[in-house]
Amino acid sequence: MPIVDVKMSDILTQIIRETVAKGYQIEPKAFDLMRKIAENVDLAGLINEVIKQKIDDKTIREEDIERFLTKKERKECIEEIAREIEEPPDFKILLNIHKLKVLTGTTGYQRLFSSRYRKLLNLIKKRVDSSNIHTISEISSDRSTRVAGLVYSKNVRRGSATVVLEDETGRIEATAFDSSVVKSIQEIPLDSLVVATISSGKRNTFIIESINLPDVPDHVPNTSKRKIYAALTSDLHVGSKFFLKDAFQAFIKWLSRREDEVAARLRYLLICGDAIDGVGVYPNQDKELITSDVIKQITELTDLLEQIPSYVQIFICPGNHEPVRQAQPQPPISGSFAEPLLKLPNVHLLSNPAWLEVEGVKILMYHGRSLEDIVATTPGLS
Repeated sequence: MPIVDVKMSDILTQIIRETVAKGYQIEPKAFDLMRKIAENVDLAGLINEVIKQKIDDKTIREEDIERFLTKKERKECIEEIAREIEEPPDFKILLNIHKLKVLTGTTGYQRLFSSRYRKLLNLIKKRVDSSNIHTISEISSDRSTRVAGLVYSKNVRRGSATVVLEDETGRIEATAFDSSVVKSIQEIPLDSLVVATISSGKRNTFIIESINLPDVPDHVPNTSKRKIYAALTSDLHVGSKFFLKDAFQAFIKWLSRREDEVAARLRYLLICGDAIDGVGVYPNQDKELITSDVIKQITELTDLLEQIPSYVQIFICPGNHEPVRQAQPQPPISGSFAEPLLKLPNVHLLSNPAWLEVEGVKILMYHGRSLEDIVATTPGLS
């Protein structure tokens, strides 16, 4: 049966009552911290200092309390944190693509088109105003019709813009003359699913009255049950003379500082592509390399990652500089290239893209080269 310090419990209860009576709310994590430090600090005085800093915000959070802890109190708190997070890491790799079933010819493209269209259409159908969306084959010549279609092509001219939309029932070419609609078309990337209101024009032509990208559905982010940190980075380019080795080693040194609360709670490191600089990626790259052998670059990366505390789980996906195919999705680094990294038990090699769940929070790892195509086809982006 646990032993409870009744006196300390009474003091904590009284402090909470007084705080609530003043109109403040205490978040659960803040309450847990108050309970842990109650025996070692002047909790009543600390909470009063916190309240003095609160003007419009009536919620006391964990970080508010931490801000007023002294160095000694913080150290005692860190020691408590270290004991608290001795639990094993909690992660699941949900998607890691090693092999692909390639569909060639028109069948492959048709299935890709249908899959993309249906998935995006399902997002639209979650919205309240989606009930009156029709297929392209249902467009009427005597009334305006709202349709959802993928942008096959577009041609923006001075004063007008022509768009070709397609869905699983057919394809239609329509033109916009309204300046605001033309501007919207100019900014819409190819292959995007749009919702357009289309009416019939003269000589079997069609007019776009409005066109919009679908709103992203409201999303309430979920958080981990315990307070754990993850560091997200990319583009280290180990092997290049531009690799910031001193900065990365300072980061590694910081990870081992148990007196730092964030470092003490950091349990995951995600490196999202271009961890090494590779060889032969672009013309004259050799002039910018310190290490001109891919295996040696990966060995140098391994030597650096080996200095990171073993309780930090490291996830690495490839980018366009790693020795894997350039077509997406890219498989994980493998074969002889992966051998040095796989000697580290806390390193996990993933595909690009990859999907994982860390402490109950889902994370998409993607190096993002497709954004280059969007930039190239969308005016005003650079």
